[in-house]
Amino acid sequence: VRDALKDDRPLAYTTVATMLTKMERNGQVAHRTEGRVHVYRPALHRERVSRSMVADLAGLQAFLPASQLSNEHYPKDTDGDRGKILEELKKFVDSKLTVKIISANPRTNKLIISEREVVAEDIKEFLSKYKVNDEVSGIVSGVANFGVFIRFADQPEIEGLIHISELSHNVVDHPKEIVGVGDMVKARIIEIRDGRVSLSIKALQPNPWDKVADKFKEGSVVDGTVYKLNPFGAFIKLDDDITGLIHVSEFGSVEELKKELIPGESRQFLIDSIKAEEKRIILKLNGGKDSTKDEKSLQKESLEQGNEKEDAREINKVAEDKIASGQEEA
Repeated sequence: VRDALKDDRPLAYTTVATMLTKMERNGQVAHRTEGRVHVYRPALHRERVSRSMVADLAGLQAFLPASQLSNEHYPKDTDGDRGKILEELKKFVDSKLTVKIISANPRTNKLIISEREVVAEDIKEFLSKYKVNDEVSGIVSGVANFGVFIRFADQPEIEGLIHISELSHNVVDHPKEIVGVGDMVKARIIEIRDGRVSLSIKALQPNPWDKVADKFKEGSVVDGTVYKLNPFGAFIKLDDDITGLIHVSEFGSVEELKKELIPGESRQFLIDSIKAEEKRIILKLNGGKDSTKDEKSLQKESLEQGNEKEDAREINKVAEDKIASGQEEA
């Protein structure tokens, strides 16, 4: 087996059609065939590294996407960085993996293989004793930008995934804000499908949005901390459990938003609307041109308007007196 990162000469192999014909003669189903492969390089696509590897399967070139690696081998702690992913994939060069063919196209002479599917088959037996809504304890075995991998404490062969959206009821920028590798956590099973387990931590937590109306009122001014800026606006942490959103239209452009709001900075905002069922609080800049005024501002404005009306009445009265005096003299 050679490292094609250093030697890119094409492998000599038979066609996919020949392989399929041979498998049919042996009574095998191509998409269910397992085999050990040699990984010989990360795949290249248009001069850049893609998230897949090229392997040798019985003399045929096959593609192994990173997404089809087992949880154990999937690149973790890369934050989606292609350079880091490449370094992780390079570790598999010259290694042997047991895989399953998941796609075979004789016309394009292309094979796609999966390690994850093999592991899923093996894990189904262990998963048979679990069901949806079961609570399990596990150890964080990996953290990726999209979620957290959890290895069951009582069945280490099983590794489930907690998607980033299932870590907390609040907005989470990266899973490492919530947990780290080696942490012991409790989670609820929310789905078991095709040998894979999806878990949730927030399912075990009370939903703070159920009582959001007790904490916040539309039209009130609140203190908030700028959490994260996006092209569509900014997330503002109102407390440990609730995050609001202020839209970019409040600023006119993303550039103005970035000038006005600094992550980590605290300031006052006006609550424009609350939609608890959508877990959404829309904010405006306090004192902005379209902002609804807070109670103190309304009282002050009312008092000023009252004084203006009183002054107007006094002026009118003086004018009327002068007119009447003039008429009497005439």
